[in-house]
Amino acid sequence: MSQLIKGNLKDQLGDNERGWVIGYFTDPQHPFHEHDFEVQWAELAEGDIKSGGAGYNKTAKTLCILISGHLKLNFPVSNETVALSEPGAYVYFPPGVSHSWEAIKPTVTMTLRWPSVRGDQEPSSRS
Repeated sequence: MSQLIKGNLKDQLGDNERGWVIGYFTDPQHPFHEHDFEVQWAELAEGDIKSGGAGYNKTAKTLCILISGHLKLNFPVSNETVALSEPGAYVYFPPGVSHSWEAIKPTVTMTLRWPSVRGDQEPSSRS
């Protein structure tokens, strides 16, 4: 029997509206259960915004990569905005950086965070 697992990340989402498919939050028996990193496949409609406003991760580093569309990420503490508008464009930010986002048009992103830590994201009071 093959050791390969194949499929489509969209099929892994189930009821997971936020799109996280690999990380601590998966079934411990599933091969996608992981504590070293987590992966999100997000399909956003035009006008979607980060629910709950700006937030930050206490421990995890974040790399957001644009697959298609146009995403604007806001970093209120440094008063910076990063627009991802070409496939492959990315933004990296370390733990503790407050951020929010808005889909300017229909957008697909892949986000990686490491490590994968339960309860790591906090709402930001630093905006």
